[in-house]
Amino acid sequence: MIPLFGIGMGGANILQMMTGGTIGGAVWISPFVIWRYCQSKR
Repeated sequence: MIPLFGIGMGGANILQMMTGGTIGGAVWISPFVIWRYCQSKR
């Protein structure tokens, strides 16, 4: 959420905010997805 404030303060439009949120969400959730995937392989 904090990086989106920086994007918003820079005058970004909705598309840029949405793109930043999507990329940020994917980066933050990927370790949990990888961990759950490795747990299910056992």
